[in-house]
Amino acid sequence: MEYLVSIRRRPSELVATLSERREPFSAPKPGAPAESLPARDPYVERSVPLDELPASLSQPRLTAAWQALAEADRPSPELWESLQLVLEETVADPAALSSAQLPPRPTPAGPRRSAAHPRGYAGTKYRPPKAPQPRSLDLRELLCSRGGLSQLLERCAPDSPWRERARRQALLPPALQRDLLWPLRGVDERLDELVGLWWALDLARDAPLRRCLSRLLATEASAGLAWGHALVAELPRRRVHLAELILESGAAAHEPSPERIAVLGELSRCSRDGVYRHRMHVALGELLHHRDVVFLVEGFELANCYAEDHAFSLLLGYSDPPRPAAGPALWAFLERLALEEALYPSYVFELWERCLGLPGLSELLAAPAWRTLAPLASRTLCSALSQLIEESP
Repeated sequence: MEYLVSIRRRPSELVATLSERREPFSAPKPGAPAESLPARDPYVERSVPLDELPASLSQPRLTAAWQALAEADRPSPELWESLQLVLEETVADPAALSSAQLPPRPTPAGPRRSAAHPRGYAGTKYRPPKAPQPRSLDLRELLCSRGGLSQLLERCAPDSPWRERARRQALLPPALQRDLLWPLRGVDERLDELVGLWWALDLARDAPLRRCLSRLLATEASAGLAWGHALVAELPRRRVHLAELILESGAAAHEPSPERIAVLGELSRCSRDGVYRHRMHVALGELLHHRDVVFLVEGFELANCYAEDHAFSLLLGYSDPPRPAAGPALWAFLERLALEEALYPSYVFELWERCLGLPGLSELLAAPAWRTLAPLASRTLCSALSQLIEESP
């Protein structure tokens, strides 16, 4: 699927930038935990003239407004509407700036004083020539000139906020203007936040991550900025992987709270590179279904002890938010069982998921009476009690 991530204006045309995957995405599977993460560059961008966009992404109003600016003869509400639409829906291409200036207003020559007419024809029937009719101007080149745009706005709309807006945008790094500015065209108050992410993520040198963030912002600008802070908190070698997983899981359209970002950071810290992509994909998928993913911290820690490459596939079947955690009672119970026999990972995670989904089971495991039973008897009784709780109305 192609994403429209930017529309840039050049002196003679509007150019759209489309982002698409290099290859189809497939849900990651856990690998060998000790494996290192390979370098990733999942998205590629291409530029096309605006009128060559696919029908689903076409911009007919913008195209018409751009054409209306090609022959502007006099100020009018319609002309200002077209000018404003182009300014709101495009950004100047920093690689195609113009030096065009607004021509001065023509003024007719008045009568000159001379020896024969020292008063310059004052008091006579002389009539000065009429002002010449304004010739048509192509305003599109002026919109790609910093000085020309300032002159145009000063003459047509001196109180327009676009004068200050254009000045601020011109001070930004060229690559930021080209690749990331367009999605924020309607939320200028967060421009400083975008600049902060630019430097914190070293986006001037990390083109793959820049393409990911461009796609995140184009999906939903406010959510994209919030996800940008999650990328800042991540290890540099994992940032492109996390950005890709946010996009492909569907989480990009939902703005994460600072608390969720903190939990994702904790999940990352307890995951080695070989299982990182799978675990974070599971966590992001859970974010779309549940209010919180704190319970996954406990699950990942269990996996680190019993089966680091556990798939966590059953978690996606929950319809209701599970408990925040099974708690220390589960860990103590598992340690008692391990005294007598090796624990199969399947049993460990089955019991953990039951503690999450069955009210009262974790509390039951905390009862002191378990310590009076042999480990094997504890396991048998726990299975029977779990079955009773599961089948109770």
